[in-house]
Amino acid sequence: MSTQWKDLGARTAGWPRLQRQGRLRLPWPRASLRAYLVAVILVATVPMSLLAAFLIGQSIVSAREQLDAGLHRAAASFALTVEREIASSVDALHILSYSDALQRHDIAGFFSSLAAMPQLRTTWSSTYLIDVDGRVLFNTQQRAGAELGQLDAAEVLSRLKRDGRPVWSDLIRDPSGQWSTTVLVPVFVDGQLAYALGAWIPPSSWQVLIKS
Repeated sequence: MSTQWKDLGARTAGWPRLQRQGRLRLPWPRASLRAYLVAVILVATVPMSLLAAFLIGQSIVSAREQLDAGLHRAAASFALTVEREIASSVDALHILSYSDALQRHDIAGFFSSLAAMPQLRTTWSSTYLIDVDGRVLFNTQQRAGAELGQLDAAEVLSRLKRDGRPVWSDLIRDPSGQWSTTVLVPVFVDGQLAYALGAWIPPSSWQVLIKS
């Protein structure tokens, strides 16, 4: 065993001298010219590809953020439009609720006065009156004295009776069968809730308001 170690020591003793003379070098890996060209192309293009992918990703994120911001602005604008229209409808109905004919329980006279008026608001399709039980007493779109049934908005009427304040609905069926929004205000006679005066706002009115 000692002889083997001596031989190994003898063979390696000259390595430092060979390294100094430059005669002991690690062999450079041999490859074809095509392999070298592929390596050069990869080194040149991979960083650019990664940079391009990063920039595209950033562009997509930025576009999505701009889209979200635009949708939020549109939603806020539409909410403000709805709020203004509801408030204007409530004010108009409140004024009508103080009609002398209505305060005298003269339903026919009140209906005639409304029917003789030009369109009260361009956003309304019709105006109607119900009693405290929800029975429709008249609708300006339908002939006087017609049997009109019940207002199909029990939850809305319940809130009006409970709070004694104006209410409005989500989309419900109006007398013509189309989905519309209704606004109702309480009508007090001698301090007591006697009726509710309402107006129908069809989807076409909301579409016009959104575009305006």
